Amino acid sequence: MQPSAKFFIRTEVAILGRAVLHSREAVLHILTDLDGLIMCPYHTDIVKDYKIDGVTQSRRGAHVSPHVEREPGKLHCNCSEDDVILELMLQKFTVFQNPSTGQPSTMRGDYLNPRDCAFICMLFRNWTSLTTEDMFKFDDSGALKTYEDLLREQISGLQNRLAWVETTRCQSEFDRGGPL
Repeated sequence: MQPSAKFFIRTEVAILGRAVLHSREAVLHILTDLDGLIMCPYHTDIVKDYKIDGVTQSRRGAHVSPHVEREPGKLHCNCSEDDVILELMLQKFTVFQNPSTGQPSTMRGDYLNPRDCAFICMLFRNWTSLTTEDMFKFDDSGALKTYEDLLREQISGLQNRLAWVETTRCQSEFDRGGPL
């Protein structure tokens, strides 16, 4: 896929939104730059000059040999793979009311810095009980997942969290000598 097409898919909210839901491999392909680096949009489009471990020069003009391995779960820019993928998913499908204009708006072309991205993704995961893997259209075996499957995952996660809260509360009351 041409780099300009990858940039267009990343930045234009309405273009190929479902591509980011297809599979981890599809999203990582969209995030791969000309140098063979798998980079988050923030470090690709916003901050373009920085050091990458294993590369002898700065990002600008660097050529990565196939020997540069990335840490599992991390991109070459050291951002969390799951956070970057989840941010792309949320960016493609979230429309909100702009507080200044009152009009529907998206995050078109705006990327969160890695710290803010990690915070937003943690909030999403904690409040929905969904993981990045839950959001993909296909499971690890290649089977198609439905919206109902996604809802079942979310309900299951919330039920598990409720059971944990109830167990913790009962244990806390027992430790204080209070009623069960």
